[in-house]
Amino acid sequence: MITLAGLALPPDLVWRDEFAPWSVETAARWSLSGALLVESARRLKGRPITLAGGPDSAWCGRQTLEALLSLHAQMTSMTLVYGSRTFTVRFAPEGIEAEPVVAYAQDGEPGDLYAVTLHLMEV
Repeated sequence: MITLAGLALPPDLVWRDEFAPWSVETAARWSLSGALLVESARRLKGRPITLAGGPDSAWCGRQTLEALLSLHAQMTSMTLVYGSRTFTVRFAPEGIEAEPVVAYAQDGEPGDLYAVTLHLMEV
């Protein structure tokens, strides 16, 4: 089960960057003497959580997409339940990506399906 602020999401969304290294920030620069200076610090928050479907999976209906866009516009922290884990998140700057499963020339219908990618970050 996957929910965002109580909104049920497709259960087959995949957390694409779950194991991406994010917790350490490292910067390297050369000193005037020619020595390499490396500084590292641990990040406490901001873990990326990118939930993505694909052309053949994790589709959501137009009503769910509109609800997600409404959540995005609120610019607040929300609770994400991903299986047995719970996170406090907000939308990352990339926000929401959505592509219609079947492209139509006219306005969308309530039953239209979309492949979505949600860019979130833990706060």
